[in-house]
Amino acid sequence: MKKFISILSISVFAIVLIAGVAQADTSSHLLGRILLQVEEHGEAWYVLPETAERIYLADGEVAYAVMSAFGVGITTADLEKIPMGINEQFIVADTDGDGLDDYLEELLGTGIDNVDTDGDGYLDGEEVANGYEPMASGGVKFAIDESFAESMKGKILLQVERKGEAWYVSPDDGKRYYMRDGDAAYEIMRYLSLGITNMDLSMVAEYDSRIDCGSSYNCYLAALEAELDVEIQVQTNIDFMGYGLVTNSILSNDILSEQGGAYEARYMSYTLNQTFDGEVQEEMSGATIDCSYEDKQAMIDAIADFSLGNFGTSSLDFAECETYMVESVESVDCGEDLSCFSSSVSEGNQTTVLVYRQEDGDAFRWYASMDTVSQWTYYPAHVTGRSGDILATSELVEQMISYSYNGEDKESSSVLVCPQETDEHVLAYVESQLATGAGFNESVHHSECYYE
Repeated sequence: MKKFISILSISVFAIVLIAGVAQADTSSHLLGRILLQVEEHGEAWYVLPETAERIYLADGEVAYAVMSAFGVGITTADLEKIPMGINEQFIVADTDGDGLDDYLEELLGTGIDNVDTDGDGYLDGEEVANGYEPMASGGVKFAIDESFAESMKGKILLQVERKGEAWYVSPDDGKRYYMRDGDAAYEIMRYLSLGITNMDLSMVAEYDSRIDCGSSYNCYLAALEAELDVEIQVQTNIDFMGYGLVTNSILSNDILSEQGGAYEARYMSYTLNQTFDGEVQEEMSGATIDCSYEDKQAMIDAIADFSLGNFGTSSLDFAECETYMVESVESVDCGEDLSCFSSSVSEGNQTTVLVYRQEDGDAFRWYASMDTVSQWTYYPAHVTGRSGDILATSELVEQMISYSYNGEDKESSSVLVCPQETDEHVLAYVESQLATGAGFNESVHHSECYYE
């Protein structure tokens, strides 16, 4: 019997070890690849080269947002070090029939009505496909740098010296493919994809953060259209009664719900700084507009107007908004003192306390005794929460750090989040816990709590 248990233990260990190696291998060799779920309906995912996380490419709009947000800037000289990929599958219009799409000919400078721009007897498309300059007669080849091209595999490249034209470097052939717009990007990336099973796909973590669009309104609008969480940092310049009003802000949009066709989202505008007639308006730093809305197109139209400087007081009439100041609050660590926690919360501080709970089991429980160690943290409303975002309402977060049952110690990462907690609700909760024994008990919270 002992021998059997030993063999079983070794087998389980081997399975866990192999699974760990498979997961590491899966995530590493899939960097920059487009994955198609072969066991579903061909859903496409792009594995970000920097983070090894996958992001869902639902359609051309999402593909454009991904191009804008995750593309890497590149000079024309460096771009030409990567061989160019030509495929009839991606040609939309080829006026002269030379094997090059008209969009690509315009980008390269070749004639859309001239099959042999340099007059050397070879079609422009043939020359490009074989690595030759289509505008230089005499058999001049592109100056390909194989080592550099290898390092660019799987990346989306944006031409910084032109108009931000996008290219995708295939991880398979190492060639760059021109993506003239979101729809083209979606088709090209799907064509160059790799099939994957659901099990293997599950080993690649899913990207669940906001897309950072930098200062690109086009990226922000594409993300709104694609229903992705997104943020952008912008500067607005307004002529106010002959004086210049300059505001630097962070705009963000988070999808709250899209189940069953219902769409609900949160828009925030957070003022970093503001100057009026050259003078810094310190009192405006932290000014925040916080809105919930259900009309996606109305928000898209509002942001489009904002990008043109036409944003007015009625631009957000379709949303329910509140305006407040985000202020710095004192962060207090109360150690293990619940009384300190209560008084600090009543003063409106962000407060943390360590809580121990001891409980004896009974006939209805499977354990004889249970000891837990938890950390409670209270975040007031309108401050930066644990995720780095500004909280619409206050929240109480309880994280179980460790526990033991029947004398056996265990680690834990269980997190209970209770939003919409006011100071009074938190204080009432602390009082109830002081009376009954501190610990996890969402039933006495004011709001609906959830575990992460």
